[in-house]
Amino acid sequence: MNSVQPRLISLILCISLGAACQGASVLPTVQPFDEDRPAPTATPTSIPPAYDEASQPAEVSAYRMKLRLTTTSDWTRVIFEGATMAVTGQEIIEGSDAPELKILGLPEIVLSKQGLDQTKVVVEFEVYLAEVEAASLRIAIGKGHIGSTTVELSNFNQDQPHELTTLNHSGVANPNDPLNRRFFSISTQALAEGGARRLSVRSYPKTVLAFYYPWYATPEGPTGEWRVWDVYPPIRTPLLGFYDVYNPATVARQIGDAQTAGIDGFIVSWWGIDHFTDRALRQTILPVAEQERFAVTIYYENYGQNREQIARDFAYISEEYGQSPAFMRVDGRPVLFVYDMVTTAFNKDDWDFVFQRLDAQGLDCFCIADGLVAAYNRGDAQYSYLFDLFQGVHTYFPLDSSPEFLYQLYASNALKAAAKGILFAATVSPGFDNSSWAPADGKAELVVDRNGGQLYRQIWEAAIASNPQWILITSFNEWPEGTEIEPSREFGQQYLQLTSELVAVWKR
Repeated sequence: MNSVQPRLISLILCISLGAACQGASVLPTVQPFDEDRPAPTATPTSIPPAYDEASQPAEVSAYRMKLRLTTTSDWTRVIFEGATMAVTGQEIIEGSDAPELKILGLPEIVLSKQGLDQTKVVVEFEVYLAEVEAASLRIAIGKGHIGSTTVELSNFNQDQPHELTTLNHSGVANPNDPLNRRFFSISTQALAEGGARRLSVRSYPKTVLAFYYPWYATPEGPTGEWRVWDVYPPIRTPLLGFYDVYNPATVARQIGDAQTAGIDGFIVSWWGIDHFTDRALRQTILPVAEQERFAVTIYYENYGQNREQIARDFAYISEEYGQSPAFMRVDGRPVLFVYDMVTTAFNKDDWDFVFQRLDAQGLDCFCIADGLVAAYNRGDAQYSYLFDLFQGVHTYFPLDSSPEFLYQLYASNALKAAAKGILFAATVSPGFDNSSWAPADGKAELVVDRNGGQLYRQIWEAAIASNPQWILITSFNEWPEGTEIEPSREFGQQYLQLTSELVAVWKR
């Protein structure tokens, strides 16, 4: 699949929001939204969903192990077949200076170096494996054709680890196997000795949230100008016509549509204090959400800032919006989602600074970090702070891998979140299509076909299988990227109806 990161497009869109668009392209004629048209009847959700009530935590059982990996090959992989694995800690004992060293711990252990490099590398991992029903577990070790790999496994269910077995792979096991695997097995009884670890997972009401974009405007609307629609015309046309998010009737209609689909709230894209998106939230979205009994939170996308500005922005959001009856809170703390290009642009010390600055002001937030895909693509050890400092994790874009792989990625990250005692939110999306404007704009074209809704179903299945606390939808109305489930002239209500069906399956 194309590896282009589609949310880079948002930077372009953000620039277009900073000033009135010039040199607007010609748009097709679309009947404006009729403000007198009634919104659909919906059963109001609670605002926000109640997260302050004491509840019995759920439990996840898992085997804990120590795994010591020693290799002189240029790459090696350790795969626990048919089992969900999560690495919750790792330490490089030797070889940290190996050229191009990259270590990945989810959903399998992968170590790679510069091609043909034989530097000895030794890494110790703390590993959790979800309980398995089979009497034994098969382990595959793959490696390059050079060097050797040794895996030492220890049971760590109790306070002190004790060694279980040592597995060795050298040379070429099968020249026709691109992973050059040797296979081993270990008894489940050995893994379970001492009793599986009981991971306490906080119980939340099952909640569905959709990413919402408040950057659209029209000359006929309250803003009196085009924003986004003219510069980045979407592949499909909203059933409402091209709308203005400063129009309360439009927002009320959208919230009504979301409620009929079982969506509990919007994660509203936010780009800075007094930005167009900030004013839309303050003037229109939040007041309408309060009236319609609908939850709202923020997607913090103001990247390109320094850590001091992030701390100021978080404080502003908490003080300006955190006490609204519609703004989502957990234990009284306002909920804040943070986009990958912010979370991964800074390190642990930077995020410590942000949260300590908030604490010094008597402020707090329940912050949920994007970055799982970045961790997978770049090596996840450097992003351990996502699980250590934030109260939850999620991903924005689930379409850069197959639904089959997504099952593994979500399950592994959900297990890691459980081991760390934080929230896991799984993300679903119907497809992607920027082909109506990207080539002409000199940008990478990316199309992920919806396959008549089948892709959306498959990703929902992967999300549900991971047993997440929340499910997120990308997106309600990101029209230029073609991820919208908002009704369109081409699809009608199809994706709202499909969402309603899938939400009901999960929440029953």
